[in-house]
Amino acid sequence: MIDLMTRLKVHHMTEGSVPQATIAERCGISQRSVERVLTEPPPTPPDIVAGERAEANRRGRPPKADAAMVERIRLLLSDENNVNITAIEVLRRAKEWGFEGGRSQMSELVKRLRPERRKEPVVRFDGLPGEYAQFDFGECVVDFTATGKQRVQFFGGRLKYSRYMHVVLVDNQQSETLLRSLLACLVAFGQGPRPGVGDHRDRPAENRRWSIVLEQRR
Repeated sequence: MIDLMTRLKVHHMTEGSVPQATIAERCGISQRSVERVLTEPPPTPPDIVAGERAEANRRGRPPKADAAMVERIRLLLSDENNVNITAIEVLRRAKEWGFEGGRSQMSELVKRLRPERRKEPVVRFDGLPGEYAQFDFGECVVDFTATGKQRVQFFGGRLKYSRYMHVVLVDNQQSETLLRSLLACLVAFGQGPRPGVGDHRDRPAENRRWSIVLEQRR
């Protein structure tokens, strides 16, 4: 495809009475292409700025959605309740509004109009030495030599800066076990970090969250 600047150059050189063979050689195109370019009007300054002819014929099918339809679809997609709405569902609703296009046209339209989702930032809690700690229960399956595979529960505490970790084997995940295991971790750390956070599932309550704040020792 011959760009607009080359087409303009062909017209200017022709106006300067430069032979077509010379024009083809200097522009890096064939002489037949020079003849075809000269059958077209020269590019205008607005064409050069836009990078395409204003009157150029667009490839593909003409759009089936007018400005009012596009705005209606834009409002539909911008609704926070329609974050996961599919292009097929948008097409179904648009048909009720008078849209005459097909599935492919609607897919392209939805892709263009759908608001970009904001990504949640990744926040790391690395701080100064002894400042942050995280505590949580966990479990794993251990294959013992004598008794075979058994599920083992534990409580772990980790200092965020040094990654030092202390693990306490436990029989359950109840509140008393939580407090005793927490104290054991603090003894192993040598002091209490300023903030410590974690999750605790206390039986019989479900998904009961807990958090602790400990003053660092002077």
